Amino acid sequence: MQAINNKAPRRSQKVILSGLLVSLSVVGAWFFIESNKTTESFLVTTQDLASGEQLLLSQLSTKELSLFEITDRYLKQGELPEGSY
Repeated sequence: MQAINNKAPRRSQKVILSGLLVSLSVVGAWFFIESNKTTESFLVTTQDLASGEQLLLSQLSTKELSLFEITDRYLKQGELPEGSY
């Protein structure tokens, strides 16, 4: 009587299922990160500024940044008051 080896098909099914599970986890994590990525345009200086130096529009540019909870601490385009320091 010959023994039937059923372990080989079961092992390949486990490998395929494990690979599918890992792939779905990676895709899910990537989708979650991409869907929560929010950026806004903020003003940044193009050169170093000394303390108390007058801030001119020519010294500024805009950058897309993700600042989350601290966005109210930074200036956005159009929020720079005249004669700001």
